[in-house]
Amino acid sequence: MGGMAEGGAPTPWPAVVVPDDARDLEPDRRAWLREQRRARWRAALTSTRSGRSRPLALLVTLAVAVTATLGGLAAAVLPHPLPARVPLAVVSVADGRTGGLLPATALATRAGPVPSRAVRPAAVLVTGASCGCAPTVDALARAAAGVGVEVWVVAPEGARDSAVQLTRGLHPGVVVTATDTGGALRSGLDEAGAAPADGGPVLLLVRSDGVVEEELSGPALAGAVSSTGIDVTLASLTRPRPVTTASR
Repeated sequence: MGGMAEGGAPTPWPAVVVPDDARDLEPDRRAWLREQRRARWRAALTSTRSGRSRPLALLVTLAVAVTATLGGLAAAVLPHPLPARVPLAVVSVADGRTGGLLPATALATRAGPVPSRAVRPAAVLVTGASCGCAPTVDALARAAAGVGVEVWVVAPEGARDSAVQLTRGLHPGVVVTATDTGGALRSGLDEAGAAPADGGPVLLLVRSDGVVEEELSGPALAGAVSSTGIDVTLASLTRPRPVTTASR
């Protein structure tokens, strides 16, 4: 029976179709449930009541935190040779000398072998069996941080553990520890007369094109590292060596 409209005229009820089989109502029930889930999700996303954070904001914050953490772990554990910004230079100077390239060899790192000539631009400190150069490494790392140059501490085989201890905790992502496989790098420097006879450390400043800009050892190394302009020197390694032309 219908209701009463204004003026006393009866109004019909909306037509309701009752199926013979209740299973025919299943599609409508599922559609209603989907709409209820969407409504709850929209309400949760737009909720601003005190004490409740928006789930979307939480997800974004969590993603940023995880990304930063993984990036920090990767920087602390793995070496990251910077990509060469220019092609490797073609030079006529002998390997291991100022103006030449690093002796070609493979440096062993935790991430695997790295070609020595891929380490550029960089400050490469080739140590002996006993370095005792923690202040030197620390000063180089401080100066190199933020200028796009890494500090590589290359130890001879058998002395890797001491090199790791030397660099432990020093500026992760800037200092990389490697092993001179077979002593090929040190031998090349010895042949070129670049390594000190007493077996002490030698610092090779390598430009982005692979050219050795300078070789320092002994008092010259200590003086250069303690200089207030060492950061400027390291920053200049990110550019290829200037091309000079002979005067006419």
